[in-house]
Amino acid sequence: MSAWLRVCDVLKRPPFQSALLAAGQGGLSRPIRWVHILDVPNARGHIHGGELVLTTGLGFGKHPYQFQSFIEELIEGQAAALCIELGTAIRELPTAIRRLADANNFPVLLFPKHVRFVDITQDLHKQILIHERQALSEQTWVETVISGQTVWDTEPLAAAMLPTRWFCVAVLALDELVASRAANPSVALEVSEQHRHTESDWMQLTASAWRDVIPFIRPAFRAEGLRTHLAMRQEEVIAVLEFSDPERDWVSVLNTGFSAVQSACSECLGAPAATALHMGVGRPVNGLAQVPNSYQDARKALLISRRVPGRRWWMYDEAGVFRWLTLLAGSQAAAELAARDLDELAAYDRRHGTQLLQTLRVYLDCDRSKQRTAAALYIHRQTLYHRLEQMEAILRSNLDDPVQRLSLHLSVYYRTFFQHQPH
Repeated sequence: MSAWLRVCDVLKRPPFQSALLAAGQGGLSRPIRWVHILDVPNARGHIHGGELVLTTGLGFGKHPYQFQSFIEELIEGQAAALCIELGTAIRELPTAIRRLADANNFPVLLFPKHVRFVDITQDLHKQILIHERQALSEQTWVETVISGQTVWDTEPLAAAMLPTRWFCVAVLALDELVASRAANPSVALEVSEQHRHTESDWMQLTASAWRDVIPFIRPAFRAEGLRTHLAMRQEEVIAVLEFSDPERDWVSVLNTGFSAVQSACSECLGAPAATALHMGVGRPVNGLAQVPNSYQDARKALLISRRVPGRRWWMYDEAGVFRWLTLLAGSQAAAELAARDLDELAAYDRRHGTQLLQTLRVYLDCDRSKQRTAAALYIHRQTLYHRLEQMEAILRSNLDDPVQRLSLHLSVYYRTFFQHQPH
């Protein structure tokens, strides 16, 4: 059972046996948080988001402009779907409304004959509560396992839910500002303009954004053969991934799952939110007792994903030198050492508009191959020789000494890692 009741689940319920999906098929995975009966035209002021709206259209259905405005307000208010009983005020779904719903992946269900709305609300409210209890149970289990409290009373649940014993933990995070603006632009803009935003404001808005995306996370990883158990925190989602084959190509598997979640973010919240998604994945472990280790690795990998430009997710075991850098977070001595190694070079770049620091990194990354370095920087070999001469005059390290070279290379990565603003 999914932890959230979705529109596609509703279509399987007895009160919906006669219902027809008329538009918005792309939104069938939308989560439903409540059921609301609404026949007045100003829909936006009567919903909070996530409602399955039931209507006869009595207050607007005979007026095409008001009907379209009603649908637009439901879409803007993040309603889950609309159910229309045909006959009272609406006899068919206009083409313009159908196109609008399809364009926004907003499901519209039609009842061709009379239904009792009270039967629908009673049935679905019961199902919502069942799914909420399921989500709470799963949340508690995940939080217990990642904390290392695998006490005896959690083991029967684990044995029932998890027949195999290999796990890894993924932590997913959305940039709070981008996600909140995408989820609710008017609220975020108002808070930002009045300079009243607090950490709590952003966390609540991000949590709202996550609730729209979470229904897509489980199927994204399930498609790759991973059983997924989720816990939502206000600013992030923790996924305990269960699997049976530890020898799989995890980079490929997780990359496919991450891309699917990114697509869901783009669809639900807009393109900016998709580019704000980050994920860190811990090492695969055998048994519940080792899950806390994978979780701690995942948190470090998440930090790496937010600090290193160019990649939105990292698996801890694939992060190379960045694993060492996470151990140096907060180290004043490490910061001073990196500054002593590189500050003069950086100052020279600022004074003269040169790119010696970047050249040093590429040169070391290319294992001091002048041909590969020049090609990577798109410069002539003679230009590179001149830069190397300038660097040698400024640096106090001997690049022919592997010990000094490695230390300098680490300083370069330290500077990139800790001076880059999380994105």
